[in-house]
Amino acid sequence: MLCRIVILFGSEFRKCLRINAETSFEKELAQRLGKSLPELKPPMGDILSDFFLHGLRYEEIAKSRGVAVGSVGVYLKRGLEAMRRIWGREENS
Repeated sequence: MLCRIVILFGSEFRKCLRINAETSFEKELAQRLGKSLPELKPPMGDILSDFFLHGLRYEEIAKSRGVAVGSVGVYLKRGLEAMRRIWGREENS
């Protein structure tokens, strides 16, 4: 349940992933993210990783991935929606 709350609030999700996984919640979140990112269509997984795990700005991501700056936000939104579906599927199984 906590993971669903965290993923719904992007800024909290970003904050949690930037710190080293010290608590059991952070470790679980990192494990779930690691399992789920490969399920995303390219380049969503890479862009989510760049933004949330590596703390890159939109401009940096756009330059490194060869996409428009505006597309980075679209990929992040779609990637988070996909993560919600993936994690919802995991909770229901």
